[in-house]
This record gives sequence, C-alpha cells and structure tokens, in this order.
Amino acid sequence: MQSKKTLLLIEDDEYLGLAVKKYLESKHYIVKWFKDGRNIDKINLKDINLVILDLMLPYVSGEKILSILKDSFYDLPIIILTAKNEISSKKECFDKGADDYLTKPFEILELELRIKSLLKRFSKSQVQGKKVWIDDICVDLESGQIFKQNKEIKISKKCWEILKILCLKRGELVSKEEIMKLVWDNVIVGEDTLRTYIKNLRKILPSNSIETYKGRGYKLK
Repeated sequence: MQSKKTLLLIEDDEYLGLAVKKYLESKHYIVKWFKDGRNIDKINLKDINLVILDLMLPYVSGEKILSILKDSFYDLPIIILTAKNEISSKKECFDKGADDYLTKPFEILELELRIKSLLKRFSKSQVQGKKVWIDDICVDLESGQIFKQNKEIKISKKCWEILKILCLKRGELVSKEEIMKLVWDNVIVGEDTLRTYIKNLRKILPSNSIETYKGRGYKLK
C-alpha cells in the first residue's frame, strides 16, 4: 500500500484553509495547516512532500517564507496560492524557486491536479540511476545530489531540473523552449528567468561547461 503524502498548507484565511484541508484529506493526503510562518520550525520539514503557500500572510510574508524554505530544502516542491495575479509577483516567486503559481479564486480540483503533477515530477522513482562527471563535479541523477571532492553542493530545485536536462542530453543543443517547457510545464516565464538559473549553474560548474547558443539554447560540454 502506497504511503500517504504529507502536505504543508500555510494559509491565514480560516474558511479557505479549512476547506482546502478537508478536501485534500478526503483525497487521502495528510495536511498540516499553519495560519502563518512563525511556527514552521516546530515541524520536521523533511517529512513534508509539498508546500501550499499563501503570500499575503501576517508576521512573515509568503515571499520570505518561500526564500527560507528553498534555501534550506531546495528539492521541496512549493505551490503559491494567492490573490496576487500581477506578473511581477509571479516572476519574483519563480525567481525564488516556486514550482507552481495558482491565483485565487480557483477550482479545488485544479489545485489537486497541480499537486499530483508536482508530486509525480519530484518523485525520486522517476529518475533513472546515473552519474555524470563534469571535471571534478559529480552529478548523481539518481539521488538528486551534486558533489565536488566529496562535499555536497546545494542548488535550487529549478537549477537542478535544468542541470538534469542538460546532463541527460550532454553534447546536444537543448533549445530554450524545450527547457522552459520541461521545467516550468505550462507556466509562462520569461527568458530572463532561464538566464538567471543558467548563470547560477555556471557559478558551481567548471568554467565554460555550459555553452550558450544565442537565440537558440544551451549545451553541456
């Protein structure tokens, strides 16, 4: 029997939070509900499979919580659930590592479908066992870890997904469109966002490991 997935819901609206919690529990998820981010440190985030995060929260903003979570748990999928529908807000959240963004009001079924999609995408069972060496950098595609001289290097989940694509297609030109479709699914993001993640990857990889083909895409040498 497959174990239940545990979701962390951070939502200050009493009615909405209770409705989402009850619905997801009826779909056999375990839901831990917090109305703000002050007491997140009281739960073991390593046991959380996915986070549903509001932005307009008391005490600590959702954007701040997003940064804290991704800095500590880069492979933890996070869905933003908010009334903020401005493109600037979406860009900020995706730049900070958010994996999906759903605006209020929303259909609860759509939230459930997005949760299922993210959990499937982040499941380690979806990754084939393989290690890729880039000079003295070891990229373990099975465990989702990166090592340099036996020391683990932490990167954001989006950086990891981009690196994984480049590793699996090493030596091939991968178009910007393909990368954005695979990493962000159907969410529209700008090329500047992709360039930011590529820039961050270059900081931890050997010099000139990622080649840029202007207007086309990238290739891992």
